[in-house]
Amino acid sequence: MILRLTVLLLTISTAAFAQQATFIKNSVATRAYELGDINYLVHLPKEDTKKEKKPLLLFIHGSNQTGGDINKITSLGPLSLVKDDGALPFIVVAPHLPYKLASKWPTQLIYDVLQDALKKYPIDETRIYITGVSKGAAGVWAYCSEYPETVTAAMPIAGYGNKDKVCNMKNVPVWAFHGENDKYIHVKSSRDLVQGLKRCGGDVLYTEYPNGNHDIWVETYRNPVVFDWMMNFKKGQAPLKPSADFIKSNLKTKASKSYKLPAALHEISGMVRCKNGDLWAHNDSGNNPAIFKFDSTGQVLQYVKIMGAANKDWEDMTLDTAGNLYIGDIGNNSNDRKSFQIYKLDSSYQEATRIFAKRINFTLPDQQDFPPKPSELNFDFEALIWFKGNLYLFSKNRTIPFNGLCNIYKIPDQPGDHVAEFIGSLQLGNENMVESWVTAADYHRTTGQLALLSSNKMWLINQFDADHFHTGNIKTIEFNHFSQKEAISFHSNDQFWIADETFMKISGGYLYFIQISK
Repeated sequence: MILRLTVLLLTISTAAFAQQATFIKNSVATRAYELGDINYLVHLPKEDTKKEKKPLLLFIHGSNQTGGDINKITSLGPLSLVKDDGALPFIVVAPHLPYKLASKWPTQLIYDVLQDALKKYPIDETRIYITGVSKGAAGVWAYCSEYPETVTAAMPIAGYGNKDKVCNMKNVPVWAFHGENDKYIHVKSSRDLVQGLKRCGGDVLYTEYPNGNHDIWVETYRNPVVFDWMMNFKKGQAPLKPSADFIKSNLKTKASKSYKLPAALHEISGMVRCKNGDLWAHNDSGNNPAIFKFDSTGQVLQYVKIMGAANKDWEDMTLDTAGNLYIGDIGNNSNDRKSFQIYKLDSSYQEATRIFAKRINFTLPDQQDFPPKPSELNFDFEALIWFKGNLYLFSKNRTIPFNGLCNIYKIPDQPGDHVAEFIGSLQLGNENMVESWVTAADYHRTTGQLALLSSNKMWLINQFDADHFHTGNIKTIEFNHFSQKEAISFHSNDQFWIADETFMKISGGYLYFIQISK
């Protein structure tokens, strides 16, 4: 079955990576209205937060979270993302407003909470971002008008404010959101503030949801681009990307390019997303035997040299449930290799600068000639997954004439010498070789979906028994975008990351987020 779906290519953010959330309760004596101590929650993105300064995201809640149990503020916004879907790349600070101030957020209270957090946590003061919903968004507008020097960028959602003071925050980049049919706070409130800020020369973006109601923050916060936009700004530096480009990156718009990949990953050929949110990748043949942790701004965060390994033709990487990483030295462009290697790294690679690899060696059971005749050129591999204690390879078909078959092989995930087991074949095309061969794979353990990537499309396969992937239901998703795509990783059952290799310095070298339209 082929479905031509509208696909969105978005910049990747490290927002929404799976992680168990931990909230720290704090108190601060605020001068606002002589309230005394005010409580606030803090989420630290990683256990090693104290080792390096992190950006800060201030979250200002709405009316329904006012007073009572402070844990109510974990039910929406950034704290709900941390709790339910994963980690954000920020230290998140969320003050709690008591009942007696239910009508509004005192800006002095927000300021005092910020100053207290700066004393207690390793916060990068050049990257302090603020967001809020409803009454909390009004607090964002008010706070940025009175304390603009303390904020790097702001994102108010379904808010309101004082038009006469908005020019005070003209140097604070703003992305505002509102629903057209908001019955609680009229959409005109945000429209007027945005227009006032534009007249002052402010850097402001505005997204209005057609037919959207008051709770548009649910969809807004689940768009990883909004957090990517925040990280675009750092005090004392020019934005990494023009702000106007981000308005095109809403989940309801068409494709836009992402940030460039790090220069060190110019031949990216494999990529994984770890449970803690890290993106890791490696290069293709002829490059150093190394893996890189990186982010969507094009920065390499960690470099790990793989000892006892050689990069003959690294083509894909995958993770098992224990956190072990497998790197497939499985490329075979000429179809003349007699043996292959998969390098197994234990989970300590995430904290290392170098690590020794264990070798999984294997041969193929059905290749007799090296190379075989043109009609049998189907012993090259660029796609690898781990599934229930075994590793699975998906062939990159080069047969002449082209028959469109993707062969599947199985290897145990244990070091040693093995003979791969042939599982079966997928029929993925029978016309254009470059558009039908498989260049990467990933498996979503929760939904049971297998994703296979090509130059301008991907295939989603489900409803198969055991490891008989070739018996499953195949859905084809057209990208309407052609490049040398070499890596894919699931975000959710309908969201993915992909990366394409740089081609002769004229195309590729990008990281994309893909949302399949429903």
